[in-house]
Amino acid sequence: MPNQYANVHRLSSAPVSAVTEASMMVNEALGGKNADLIFAFAAGYAGAEFDLAMPKVAELTGCENVAGVSCVSLISEDQEFENQAGICLWAARFEDANVLPFHLEFDTRAGEQFFAGWPDESEAMWSADPSLFFLTEPFSFPIDALLGRINEDHPNIKAFGGVADGASRPGEARLLLGDQTYTKGAVAVMVTGVPVRSVVSQGCRPIGKPHIVTSSERNLIRSLGGKPAFEALKLMYDQLPTQDKAKVEEGLHLGIAMTELKDNFEYGDFLVRNVIGIDEEEKSFTLSDYVRMGKTVQFHIRDALSASAELKSMLEKTKAELAESGDAQAQAALVFSCNGRGTWMFPEPHHDAGMISKILGEIQCGGFFAAGEIGSVGDQAFLHGFTASVAIFE
Repeated sequence: MPNQYANVHRLSSAPVSAVTEASMMVNEALGGKNADLIFAFAAGYAGAEFDLAMPKVAELTGCENVAGVSCVSLISEDQEFENQAGICLWAARFEDANVLPFHLEFDTRAGEQFFAGWPDESEAMWSADPSLFFLTEPFSFPIDALLGRINEDHPNIKAFGGVADGASRPGEARLLLGDQTYTKGAVAVMVTGVPVRSVVSQGCRPIGKPHIVTSSERNLIRSLGGKPAFEALKLMYDQLPTQDKAKVEEGLHLGIAMTELKDNFEYGDFLVRNVIGIDEEEKSFTLSDYVRMGKTVQFHIRDALSASAELKSMLEKTKAELAESGDAQAQAALVFSCNGRGTWMFPEPHHDAGMISKILGEIQCGGFFAAGEIGSVGDQAFLHGFTASVAIFE
């Protein structure tokens, strides 16, 4: 049998009944057979309610590999349920795959920092081109640091996931692994033997022209193309149309090219980071990430039209690539969308979910709005903001 997927949701202020009904719906959708992997997203419940209800997913579905997270808003099929209490269960039954779930914690001992919890079985899976999924607690786990280490040790790894949303202090967010809940760390799942494609839409479009970073120190950029960085920025700004100038004043971003082997850059070629400070006297600016000399960069702005056009373009490109590869087609998707998207960014609801359904068809699609999104750009994995990170299962 080919891979089989199911996605269900149940909106309810009563978490136990929502979990029970959603689990029954999953069992029915899979023809009574146990899933090999379930992602469980729970929105609008207090920590104690999550602890009571969510461990029942494993018991009621018979699935050994259940990973879950607390959030504020759900994504299910072609709809986005913003600020509504409920459960979304995304389930997969694989023909031939390996699934390894585990819980990670960030620890410091004897002055050394490390990530504890990697199982011995993971060593053998790195060589099998795994897809990695992370659901993390926002206060206790530096997922960006972990992704940096993974990029160094295992380049070309596809990573997806999101940071729990809705917590204002440590201990409020919840994670689920099997029948256990956690208040810190990260829940991770390694999957091999299943083709997964990545779409990371960062919601921006380039303005001006590309530049080469000719002087930088960590996240401080001093010169672009041999000119003081501020002068290059001002020259670009002065040539913009009025509406783009207004967007620059609302928030300026810089795209860092992930490849130097292109004459013309397009969506998906840049890692977008925020410009967080401008020093007119020093004629420099600072970025929310490090940039080394020699990198190609281009200024970006973010707005609803740009975000919509970017996601549409990247999904259409993925659909075309699937068609060119023969019999492949999108069968399911996991969506990790920023809590700053939805109706905060777009004039109409259900934007990201609706776009995925419109372009890829009525696939089994589930996910949640996150406080930080994990996705791969080029051959490296990053933590993003205002991004839709989509894992597409062929």
